[in-house]
Amino acid sequence: MDLKIEKQGNNLLIRLFHPRVDGDNLILKELEIGNYQTEPVENLIIDMAEIEYINSLGITELINIHRKFTEKNPEAFRLQLRNVDRKIATILELVDIHRIADIETRI
Repeated sequence: MDLKIEKQGNNLLIRLFHPRVDGDNLILKELEIGNYQTEPVENLIIDMAEIEYINSLGITELINIHRKFTEKNPEAFRLQLRNVDRKIATILELVDIHRIADIETRI
């Protein structure tokens, strides 16, 4: 999976340039390599404009990302998923991801 991480103050923006999130944990690995978890993050925004497929392992990765950053900043951390395909958004809502993340669908 190709991705780009941008730090903007206390916020992180992750842009995914691959059609799948399927459990390779590449997002988590890149966050660990870049030491992005050392300082509290208020907003972690994942741009999913290119994503066409997510499976249960990909959903687990999103949950693990939320868990790791919530541990560092339990009061103020927010996970935001942007440009989510409507079908993927439906799946995420069925598994209650909307309880831990704001989901913004594609137009």
